Amino acid sequence: RLARLVHVVPVNDVRSATFQFVLPGQKRWWRSKPTHYLAHLIGHEGQGSLLTALKRRGLVTELSAGTALDEAGVHVFSVSMMLTEAGEADLAALGDLLFAYIGLMRQAGPDKTLWNELQVVSDMGFKFRPLSDSVSTASGLAHALQEFDAEVALSAGTRLWDYSPETIKEMLDCLRCDTLRVVLTGKSHASICDAEEPWYGTKHSDNPLSAELQSRWASAGGFPDLALPTPNPFIAEDLALRPPAAGAHASFPTRLDLDAARAKQSASKSVVTAYFRKDEDFGLPTAACAFMFYCPYSTESIGHRMLAELWCGAVQEELNEFAYEAQVAGLSYSLQATSSGMMLSVGGYNDKLPKLLAAVAQKMAGLGEVPEHSYGITRTILERNLTNAAKRSAPYHQGFLLERCLNHTPAHTFHERLDALQPIEREALNGVNRKLLNRCHVECLLQGNLSPGEARELVYSFLEPLGLSAHLEALPAAGVAGLPGGWTLVEREGTNPDERNGAVIVSLQVAEYDLDARCLVDLAAQVLGQRFFDELRTKQQLGYIVAASPYGDEFGFVGLRFIVQSERAPME
Repeated sequence: RLARLVHVVPVNDVRSATFQFVLPGQKRWWRSKPTHYLAHLIGHEGQGSLLTALKRRGLVTELSAGTALDEAGVHVFSVSMMLTEAGEADLAALGDLLFAYIGLMRQAGPDKTLWNELQVVSDMGFKFRPLSDSVSTASGLAHALQEFDAEVALSAGTRLWDYSPETIKEMLDCLRCDTLRVVLTGKSHASICDAEEPWYGTKHSDNPLSAELQSRWASAGGFPDLALPTPNPFIAEDLALRPPAAGAHASFPTRLDLDAARAKQSASKSVVTAYFRKDEDFGLPTAACAFMFYCPYSTESIGHRMLAELWCGAVQEELNEFAYEAQVAGLSYSLQATSSGMMLSVGGYNDKLPKLLAAVAQKMAGLGEVPEHSYGITRTILERNLTNAAKRSAPYHQGFLLERCLNHTPAHTFHERLDALQPIEREALNGVNRKLLNRCHVECLLQGNLSPGEARELVYSFLEPLGLSAHLEALPAAGVAGLPGGWTLVEREGTNPDERNGAVIVSLQVAEYDLDARCLVDLAAQVLGQRFFDELRTKQQLGYIVAASPYGDEFGFVGLRFIVQSERAPME
């Protein structure tokens, strides 16, 4: 059933549109993978991309493209969009831009340069892939050998061999309204959903795609801001492994000596502490860097914490076009607000790591005023995620968070964070970057295919644009409560009135944290976990989720948690 428009009412507060095109099965083209090329272009997030055009018009917050199904000779190619309220109300505009971009791809034809880039990235990804465990490898091989020769069983699913422009054109020609099913998901569709599926009671409707929309999309075009991707500047060129360090290889990271002037250090005061360990074990041309910012500003109140979360999200949104190219080339970064400040993580092929890190630093230093469009997208995503987490989290997840908020400081529930977010306007973000950075301490950890000199230069090149100067006399206060003797019972009603399950979490606080104690509780969990599961899940059938797990809070305690989530009343 094609050329259809399906509406679905979700459980969570989700607004999405999925354009599903039915294509011929792709397994025969495993050497050229034409839909991989289509997904790369349609799902691109750089300058001139479909996503950028949709965001600029305030219609979507996220977009992805790729294979949803490839079985029994049928391939479903899916373009999924997370929508704003404006996007949810304007399906026609979503389709206009999507089909205009498809038309641009048809007009330009397959691009050998772009395909070569994809081939290089796929070859590097396969050659330097992380090793999987033996069970997963054996299972994957057993499946792959049903379809591929032994020589390519490991690589057939990921690598590209043959450039086939004719096949790419053939698949492009299949992206039409008569091969399309559009699925709109959102709570606003409840009034038009007249059917209910029998298993989960999901309300939905299924109707023909109107002739008006089909005609409109078939002739879509005229968007000058749409453009195909340009060559990727982040493709790694230097994949050489750095020579081993002299002497015995360090088992743990060691403190990195930094130039006092460049790192804002003095004999008694420092703004940054850096640790480094060169990789001598895995032999990969990659590196990972983590920068922990301890910022008193974000710990002063929950309002400041939410400002920090919004600002970190805005930095990532502002860098999205630039950083997406890095992601395609095997690099990644994440900037997140934490209970004590911010955490920046960057990793991937070390050759172009400095380029990405420098761009992140410049944006952090320069984003003193958040643009309206970035604020709108960031706030929409954050508010939606907090709302769903506050109202729809699984009972045992709610129990984890409640326990953390009772035992840790600072710590906040999803409801508290959501309430603190509500009054914040865009103007409140003005100057937040300096409030976070002017008084902070940074701890860095660098590990991988780097020499000590390259590690130092990475630290300098990242920190210098940030303008750090004022050192902290002490890190922001944080603590974990020691539980009193005996036992303490905490009961709390769940936040989802439709949830039929409840959860019981029993936490045993064993000892203050150190490495020996952590190893002992890990071992205890291994011994007890299977017995706990067998007795409560298999024999007594108390719940579907049954687990025993260790925990460890650095500068706090180690212990064991026993978890049961069940439809039976918790007090049973």
